[in-house]
Amino acid sequence: MRSERSMVRAFVVVAALAGCAAAPLVAQFPAELGGQVLDAQTRQGLPSARVSVLLTGFVVQTDASGWFKLRGVPAGEWDIEVAAIGYHPARKHVTLTDGRVEHALVLLEPSPVMLTPVEVTATLPPDGAGTSVIDRAQIEAAHAPDVPALLAGQPSVTVTQHGGPGSPASVSIRGSEARHVLVLLDGVPLNDPTTGEVDLASLPLEQIERVTIVRGGAVARYGPRALAGVIAIERRRPAVAESWVTLAAGEWGERTARGGVSLVRKRGERILAGSLAGGLNLFDGDFAYEVPPVRGGGTADRVNGDGRNTSVLGAVRLAGRRSVAELRADYLDFDRGLPGSVVQPTTDARQAEHRLAAGLSTRASIGSLDWRADVDASDRAVRYTDPAPPASPPYDDSVRVRQLLATMEVSRSRNAAHLSLGTEGRWLEVRASTLTAAAPTNEQVLSAWLRASAEPRLGPTRPTVRAGARVDHADYGGVYWSPSVGVSLPVSAATLQVSWAMAFAPPALADQFFQPGILAQPNPDLQPERVRNDWQLQISSKPLRIGDATASGAVSLFRADIDGMILWFPNFRFVWSPDNYDVRRRGVEASAAVNLPVAGVSLTGNVSDVAVEYRGPVLSGQVAYRPRYTAHGAFSASTLGFRTTLRYRYIGERRSIAGSDLNTLPAFGVADLQIVRRVAKSRASVDLALGVDDLFDRAGAMLVDYPSPGRVWRLTLSVRGRGPSASSPTP
Repeated sequence: MRSERSMVRAFVVVAALAGCAAAPLVAQFPAELGGQVLDAQTRQGLPSARVSVLLTGFVVQTDASGWFKLRGVPAGEWDIEVAAIGYHPARKHVTLTDGRVEHALVLLEPSPVMLTPVEVTATLPPDGAGTSVIDRAQIEAAHAPDVPALLAGQPSVTVTQHGGPGSPASVSIRGSEARHVLVLLDGVPLNDPTTGEVDLASLPLEQIERVTIVRGGAVARYGPRALAGVIAIERRRPAVAESWVTLAAGEWGERTARGGVSLVRKRGERILAGSLAGGLNLFDGDFAYEVPPVRGGGTADRVNGDGRNTSVLGAVRLAGRRSVAELRADYLDFDRGLPGSVVQPTTDARQAEHRLAAGLSTRASIGSLDWRADVDASDRAVRYTDPAPPASPPYDDSVRVRQLLATMEVSRSRNAAHLSLGTEGRWLEVRASTLTAAAPTNEQVLSAWLRASAEPRLGPTRPTVRAGARVDHADYGGVYWSPSVGVSLPVSAATLQVSWAMAFAPPALADQFFQPGILAQPNPDLQPERVRNDWQLQISSKPLRIGDATASGAVSLFRADIDGMILWFPNFRFVWSPDNYDVRRRGVEASAAVNLPVAGVSLTGNVSDVAVEYRGPVLSGQVAYRPRYTAHGAFSASTLGFRTTLRYRYIGERRSIAGSDLNTLPAFGVADLQIVRRVAKSRASVDLALGVDDLFDRAGAMLVDYPSPGRVWRLTLSVRGRGPSASSPTP
């Protein structure tokens, strides 16, 4: 194993040095790509179409006549992707040679499906202050092993993983609890009603089309539990005829095989599309680690970290001129060991999870109104077992959650104004042996909302004004009112965005009704957590051009104090129990990006300062396990057909004891390296990627009792083939 890892290190160092040395040579004779994007029917130029060279980071918009130009693109064979509102996206294969100018003519077919509420909702985009989007092109370019790795490094987003590959992972936004982040899969909440959290490690990344990260209270738009933000995940739709296969192997026994196929048939104005995808991920997860000094020091072996993740997703879509309907179903089978903490390791604890879900979505345009209706049902069963735990009797616990979600929305757009009215019903059945007999087994939430946007003209500027309000009636505490207001104002070289919102998160059943133990008691009187004033201010610069280079940046300020945050503390008898406490939460985020096309180089980075402090009379300072300072940077260079990316993540000091600096965990930084080689022919492409996580073997861990495996290598082979995009329905 050590000799194998030494070979990997040697390859990584040689490749990185070769990449850095070759960059100036390529820059002497850069390639140039120009062309025009036209409407396939009218042959008129399309303004503001987005042209991107996949895997390189080169992106440009067409001018008023549809022309575009990209300088400094690395020589080689590439796929360019072109997209415009109201048109099918298209891909075109190009071959670039150093010192030569290549031209590309791209024809986009108008979408045969009129704008439905999904597309109409784009007039109310979640692109306010604190929002970012990771699209499919970025997901493919990242070659991340899973969703936690994809999200790590986003501004003010902290991913906590309890061990090595495949171990449970949760996400925090702006210093929040994991249960304060609402995770949606095609609009359906995934948060466990017993804990309020979502295990991101179980979600198959290959089946994801887009991830939208919303920072700040977003209940008015997305629903309860979006107290600190939303991770909205959209799965891939049968939009184009394509097939793909991904194979990966890595350290600690990690093996992955995923693939899928989409077929599209067009007859007149009707389009029928279907897709089937599946994946299998295996991992051993056992590794040696250094025991922290606070736990006695020395070395130990982390065992019982093996697991298996199987997923299958199918979808069928029928689109007409004014309507579209989609039926989808997915299955997840997940089994893994639970090694436990450093203090109480276990060799026998297991988790087995099965999830079956299905949904039907319809969209239709009737007159001047757009209608949307969705019905989703899911059945999730989880079993936890341990025949010989180190400090408790044997257990065999189960949790089963059945959910039915029905949504209807009607909207209308006129000129630059949009109005939508919707209603939603959510019914839950929860059966858990981990809860007391007093725990509710059924829960229903009835909701209604109103959203509006407008773009009034104020002299030379045209701001965007958004407003929304949502009312939720729930079994866990009555009626909750969640309004929001936002304004986006373009100025000379930047855009100013201001927003205000209210949000809430219901208490988790596990805090209210868990089975009492020694020195631990539940609290059935917990109240929902509230944010009554969530303020955000963001200034984003427009791309600044200096020669062929471009630069952009953004700064965000926010304050969102939490009333009644649920935290665990012992009472005077040292019996631990959750209760509601007031917490101050405020911070600043800054991000920047620089693109140097001539050298094939791009730089990105962000830094966050987030204070999450106790507000009560007894405790003060940062809440435990909330790093105040985090940062992320990435450097990418394209040379000799290789794309080399070096990323660095910094996690600041963290308290491990409430209200005390005793045993503060030191800050740590982790560097990741990735080298990608793409070979593209016609409509097929092959990517070979080598990734090394924690390049310098720092073994930094977010939690003191859940160690990191240190340096981990991974080799990934991705093969993708596409059919003509002009015969595909709008996704």
